[in-house]
Amino acid sequence: MEAARSAATRTSLLAVFGAHGLLMAFALKLKIAAVLRRRRGRGGADDGAGVGGGAEPYFEPPHSRGAAARGGGGGGHSVFLTYCRALRRDASVAAVIEALAVQGLGWAPSLANAVVLAVFVLGLAINPTGAPEAVFMLSPVLLMLSQDPLLCWGVASRQRYAPPVLAAAGYLALRASLGITSMSLHRELFWGALRNWALLAGAAPMHSLFVAYLWTQRRQSPWLVLALALPCGAAVAFADVEAAWHLGATGLLEAVVLFFGAVAGRSSAASAGGGGGRGRES
Repeated sequence: MEAARSAATRTSLLAVFGAHGLLMAFALKLKIAAVLRRRRGRGGADDGAGVGGGAEPYFEPPHSRGAAARGGGGGGHSVFLTYCRALRRDASVAAVIEALAVQGLGWAPSLANAVVLAVFVLGLAINPTGAPEAVFMLSPVLLMLSQDPLLCWGVASRQRYAPPVLAAAGYLALRASLGITSMSLHRELFWGALRNWALLAGAAPMHSLFVAYLWTQRRQSPWLVLALALPCGAAVAFADVEAAWHLGATGLLEAVVLFFGAVAGRSSAASAGGGGGRGRES
């Protein structure tokens, strides 16, 4: 009884910490957006970064604004740009972070991302051996990730949907691996464990393809999508481990999205080609 009460108290504390973390991350995002909006209103130029979760950046790169406008280009500015170039950051991202640093908020994007990642880990800690499908409710938290110079420098606005999908697929694969490993420890379940390992390995490529699509926005071949969807269907039909079943089911949903996206892309390309040919004939 005492152990159950202690576990419930620990879970409640983790949930409270997670809720506070979400509030802190959301407050930081609002603060960053407000600073960028004010700076844009004072005449900043749009430039293409994705800091703070905004769809568009608001500043031109620092090298396009002369040193005289910055009072001779102080040492702190030079050190900042050198640091960003050393980390291979985009110059426009450096410009946005620099603009935030002027307001004393240069640390805010990295802290907000760190808090979001901590909240996700806390959510997993609350549900260590529970239902694996709970990750579908938790992974959308990662939509709050945005581009920053330290943790998530590659996550621009167009890539923001890749981290939640990757996290959900990785968690399901890990839970499935642990479940199949526990099956393999029993001699009578050894062959079933081998079958589930094969089903898990067959379902993984579809998730890799879908994450690549979310990251690059490049349509895939419909035949490749159909080929990778077949192992996912086999996982749904024959998997004994619940997490492997969910991995196969989500793989099938991803295959539907990729297939119709590829077909629509080919249809639009064919229509554009036909229209161009008729224009040349006329």
